[in-house]
Amino acid sequence: ATYPEFHKRRFPAPGLANKVRALAVAAELGLVGARLEVAAARPKVDAVLDESRKLARALGIRGTPSYVVGDNVLFGAVGVGTLRDRITPARQK
Repeated sequence: ATYPEFHKRRFPAPGLANKVRALAVAAELGLVGARLEVAAARPKVDAVLDESRKLARALGIRGTPSYVVGDNVLFGAVGVGTLRDRITPARQK
């Protein structure tokens, strides 16, 4: 199983993500839930998540999706066209 496959099945509809659904999707993909829980409980995972939260707070990000393009933060599902319009000039800098 790949992360994109897990993500696609995990987040099919709007709403809050939860552990029960994540473990159910992992089981559908043949992953062992208990092993995932042990891996997720490692201190390194908490450290990475804490760092991500700090960065999100510093950028004013309160939800997903959000995108950082160059010096700008785009909030929400802005669409491919908007992303392209912002990425092109950012690459030219």
